[in-house]
Amino acid sequence: MSLTVRDRMDPNLPLVAPTQSASSAAAVMRDRDAGAVLVVYGDEVFGLVTDRDLAIGVIADATDPRGALVRDACPQQLCAVAPDDPLDDAVAYMRNHDVARVLVVEHGEPVGLLSLEDVPDAPRAVAEP
Repeated sequence: MSLTVRDRMDPNLPLVAPTQSASSAAAVMRDRDAGAVLVVYGDEVFGLVTDRDLAIGVIADATDPRGALVRDACPQQLCAVAPDDPLDDAVAYMRNHDVARVLVVEHGEPVGLLSLEDVPDAPRAVAEP
């Protein structure tokens, strides 16, 4: 039996609001030992912000992270997979979209996060056809 996303996903999603400061999002990541936070506004998922998004979108631009908002570092594209998707398919999807983390969604609700770090035996590159 092959592994599914559910077998490797992390069900503990750190949450932040899009109006929080980038530095507060970084503090949540630090405190929760997480590489990403789910950005929610009420019941709506706004996006997923990673530590890299903060570094590239805020710090590298010399923006004060105490004044920059999470929504300003939040990528427009949100990649997601289902918990019952085959793990190999999810890894291929992540490679094809050049992302290291994806949101796991079941019945329209976020239920976890899958990172390439959660899949230590994943191939490091997508094979060319």
